[in-house]
Amino acid sequence: MAVLFIGQLRFKDRERFRLYEEAFPALFDKTNGKVIAVDDAPKVMTGVWPYDRMVVLEFPTQDEAEAFFSSPAYKAIAVDRDAGAELTAVIVPRYDGPVGK
Repeated sequence: MAVLFIGQLRFKDRERFRLYEEAFPALFDKTNGKVIAVDDAPKVMTGVWPYDRMVVLEFPTQDEAEAFFSSPAYKAIAVDRDAGAELTAVIVPRYDGPVGK
């Protein structure tokens, strides 16, 4: 079952985060994942959204998502991510059924 990775970031050091952004595409391109959304100014419909960026990625399976984020190659670039931003992230199953069921 496909899963979505949903990340919300609050920047601490944009220059350091840029190092992560530069390395991420080449690494992510080796996966079966898709970038669904990246937005620095999503429209807040209700409540307070105290972040600087929203990221949504899709993976064919949870195992593939977890393998990517736990890989040594990803952990190596995540050092710059963590130095550059605080990340709150979840993985949820993609729901393709009828609404309300």
